[in-house]
Amino acid sequence: GENAYIADGEAGLTVLDVAVPSAPFLAGALPLDDAAYAVALAGGRAYIAANDAGLVIADVQNPNAPAFLGSYLTAGAARTVAVADGFAFVAEGMAWNGTDLVAGLRKIDISDPTEPQSVGFYAEMEWVGTRIALQAGRAYVAAGSAGMRVLDITAAPAEINMLAPAGPVSGLALGTGQAYLAANQAGISIVDIAQPTALAEIGHADYSPHAGIVAVAAAGEYIYAADGAGGLLIFRPVSY
Repeated sequence: GENAYIADGEAGLTVLDVAVPSAPFLAGALPLDDAAYAVALAGGRAYIAANDAGLVIADVQNPNAPAFLGSYLTAGAARTVAVADGFAFVAEGMAWNGTDLVAGLRKIDISDPTEPQSVGFYAEMEWVGTRIALQAGRAYVAAGSAGMRVLDITAAPAEINMLAPAGPVSGLALGTGQAYLAANQAGISIVDIAQPTALAEIGHADYSPHAGIVAVAAAGEYIYAADGAGGLLIFRPVSY
């Protein structure tokens, strides 16, 4: 579209007009009660992972005046979010559940954006998600040193499998039957996800020296990687 929606930390949600890519400008903004870590868009609404303020839902049909609709206060800090089929999936940071410190993935019914409701939570003591991608009833979660976690989300979230590459996974992107993992100093790991119960690393993209791959996106036959201070790297996987 003509607008970019940015989770802008302490500034909240920032909307830029990018109709002219060489001259973006501020179109609108929505201050929040805590830092915005991530944002997902669906149906004219923005779903914002807002740290200790939880999940915040905003009407962005008028990008010049984003408007608060509702929120869900997560138990742990909301770190990232993805949306599909009337549900938001939020990765929560560590919180005390009365027995242990747990993080995990929460499934939230957003059919009424003014009163979102939790309908399931997968509690995990070993990882905090930093990126979520959804595909075919599954959530693929970048979970740092715990690798990539795959959860069934057709009902309450439940873990199916995991794969840990050589480096911590801070980001991921999905293609057809494949996942591309941002594995920091280990570069990009390419994983066959056709059978989620039998994940297999089938390739690796690296460039030395690099600062560490922290995020990744896939479009067409190319993989775009954020390399920290090293800037943008572009890879094209090749089969031999």
